[in-house]
Amino acid sequence: MIEQTGKVVAVEQGLAWVQTVQQSTCSTCSANKGCGTAVLNKLSGGRVMQMPFKDHLGVDVGDSVVVGIPDDALLKASFLVYFMPLLLLVLGAVLADHLWPDNEIYSVLAGLSGLFFGFVLVKIMATSSRMAADTQPVLIRRATVDIAETSAGTITVVHQ
Repeated sequence: MIEQTGKVVAVEQGLAWVQTVQQSTCSTCSANKGCGTAVLNKLSGGRVMQMPFKDHLGVDVGDSVVVGIPDDALLKASFLVYFMPLLLLVLGAVLADHLWPDNEIYSVLAGLSGLFFGFVLVKIMATSSRMAADTQPVLIRRATVDIAETSAGTITVVHQ
């Protein structure tokens, strides 16, 4: 389970709106200095996101919670989003090359058509109720919070 800590910012009709800050693992990567992703992450300073979750824990505004998504759901979604359009692009180009070996433009057009239909297929599959339910993050538990006082101010340490 891939987990992240967030803060409940609103509660309404069985839903808890949780705010999280997108975190990057750039600081642990050896290519940090020469990577475009690291530069963009430093410029953005972490993106704040708010998402609704079914509130089966009975949380209140201000509570720290742990949200998560199953590892296999993330892998399935990544595979679908990246592989399906690429597969249909290649299949379209190869099929057109087989049918019209003397005309490259048909291979290019068939490949681009396959790519387009791959994106359409991904959209349809992503919005299907079963796929959408399997890949949704969920509230896992309340996060326990310890507050430590220092001379420089208050530091909040979150333990999951």
